[in-house]
Amino acid sequence: MNSAYLVLLCIVALVNSSLQLLLKKAAPAASAILAGNGNIAFKIYKLFTYPYILLAILALAGGMALWFKVLAKNELSLSYPLNVALTIIITSLASIALFQEALTINKAIGIIVIIAGIFIVLK
Repeated sequence: MNSAYLVLLCIVALVNSSLQLLLKKAAPAASAILAGNGNIAFKIYKLFTYPYILLAILALAGGMALWFKVLAKNELSLSYPLNVALTIIITSLASIALFQEALTINKAIGIIVIIAGIFIVLK
């Protein structure tokens, strides 16, 4: 994988992580919308017009467009594991920073192992 596609893959992972963070932020409101009484069509409308969910949908669409570019020129068996690994690392670190999630020793070791795995796959 050349460096241009590696950068693009990092951007895809960043977009995927952003998508997950937006969904986490939207989860309490989405749960409340779905739990309430009312017409299912109105609930769906409220979900899809909720700002964090709307941004998540845009991130999903943008990420897919970039992902197609990566897949068009690279092996899936290399691209997908790298994408997942980078997404896990970015999402974990951002969750710790943004949502005050705990950084346990197991999480830290897991992130280190994932980073080691990335270097092994790229060699």
